[in-house]
Amino acid sequence: AELGKLEREHETTQAVHSVKKATLLALIPGGGQFYNRKYWKVPLAWALIGGAGYYYFDQNQSFNAYKSILLAIEESPALTTRTELQTAYPELFEQLPLPIYATTSIQVGREAIGYMETYRKQREYAAFAVIGVYALTVLDANVDAHLFHFDVSDNLTVSPSLLPKIAPNTATVGLALNFRF
Repeated sequence: AELGKLEREHETTQAVHSVKKATLLALIPGGGQFYNRKYWKVPLAWALIGGAGYYYFDQNQSFNAYKSILLAIEESPALTTRTELQTAYPELFEQLPLPIYATTSIQVGREAIGYMETYRKQREYAAFAVIGVYALTVLDANVDAHLFHFDVSDNLTVSPSLLPKIAPNTATVGLALNFRF
């Protein structure tokens, strides 16, 4: 009877903290960590997702800046040098993160395509980072919810210690592991 009572108490405390609810709330960044009472992880989750998201939008903006140069070259085939392009579209060249050094419009187009490739790759890495960090926050909330009632008291310790053993004519050193439950 006493064992059944303890099992029922354990089930009611388990029901109070739901793994499903923690995982569902984790769909909101930091929600699962807040539910699991790991409050210090909430700003960390926000910062990681926000940082990766900011990097994505920054790379996308740079990509689009070079794309607009390429579109300007297509729209104005009569402009054959970089100087003519800069005179006709000064606002496009001012927003570029890195300067273009080519002299002809064909070379400017090739250089813009090279920059676009670099920024596209970095943008994709940032998108994977956003998705990966988001998935890790959901996984972290799920694992923390599973381990919410895990006993971490001092009665569950492993304490390794070196034991010198001195025999009459020899000295040896051993290792002992003590488990306390």
